[in-house]
Amino acid sequence: MPSSERATLLGAFLLWIDEGGLEFALKELASSTSRLSGISCSFACVGQVEIRDNAQAVHFFRIAQEALNNAIKHGHPKAVVVALEASNGALSLRVSDDGGGFDPSGSEKKGMGLNIMRYRARMLAGTLETQSNSPVGTMVTCTIARPPAPAGGSNSTGHVSEKKKGLLSSTLQVE
Repeated sequence: MPSSERATLLGAFLLWIDEGGLEFALKELASSTSRLSGISCSFACVGQVEIRDNAQAVHFFRIAQEALNNAIKHGHPKAVVVALEASNGALSLRVSDDGGGFDPSGSEKKGMGLNIMRYRARMLAGTLETQSNSPVGTMVTCTIARPPAPAGGSNSTGHVSEKKKGLLSSTLQVE
């Protein structure tokens, strides 16, 4: 993948996520990953996911982005799945691939990716687990306690505003 496409796919870009917008952002990330890398990348959401704190949503998004980067760069997968699941008082983000896996004992010594993901998980008061099933892939899971529902019921639409959709979509396009 050319460096300009990699920078667009994996680079830091302005991300504004409205209530419930994490799902939209992860769908867009999976779609752009497929388009730019040629690797099949899909998104699945199980349960009703509502994250009202934009900072939490951004941390989840960046963990997914880094896990995808690591999968593509190190695992050389044919397929990657990004999944968001709300159940049993917890919210989990999973990024799994069918690539070459990794050696957990050597992963601490190279790069910053796993350390940054662990830091972001701690900022969420959550956990980050990595599982290597070499030679059949890797799974990265970030789990947090599910945020409490707002008093008086939910008013979340689960969508990103049209203005923000345009901003997010335009940042994911290759110029």
